[in-house]
Amino acid sequence: MAQLCFGCMKENNGEQICPLCGFDKSYEQSVPYLPLGTKLQDENYIIGKKIASNAEGAKYIAYSNTMHSPVIISEFMPAGIGGRSKSRNTVIVKSDYEKQYTQLHEDFLKYYRNIARLRDLKTITPIFDIFSENNTSYVVEEAYESIPFTEYLQRRGGSVEWSVARPLFMPLVSDSTTARCMND
Repeated sequence: MAQLCFGCMKENNGEQICPLCGFDKSYEQSVPYLPLGTKLQDENYIIGKKIASNAEGAKYIAYSNTMHSPVIISEFMPAGIGGRSKSRNTVIVKSDYEKQYTQLHEDFLKYYRNIARLRDLKTITPIFDIFSENNTSYVVEEAYESIPFTEYLQRRGGSVEWSVARPLFMPLVSDSTTARCMND
């Protein structure tokens, strides 16, 4: 396999600084996040850098050896309840939080399984896989290039005209109506 950049998960010929995304390969992922290059699900997925985190867990750019393309992997690891083992792969639940962790974990899986059922809606990012290992669960989604809406607004001087905003939001309104009808 060619050398992948852990910042964008694209081939970069082993460059120290990726010419595609500017990622420095000397970067080390901070604890408690999965180390760069961690392999999941029988080495099908290779973990890259953390791209987001919240109280529920973290999102990583990753590479799928089956799809031969970058993907996004969401990991369940609730803040304040879970931590990492010394191997930095397995999630360890803090004592007295096992019941809460189990319930939150079930909720995480239920939520993403429901989202996966909405794959026909064009405003929902497709979910390719949901699996459990390392005492936690992972959700694999399509990788997409985008910028946060706040950055989009900033680039446009802080606001957008309705003629520009309408085409951005109409698919959301249309799909949410369809999804609501599907659930009734």
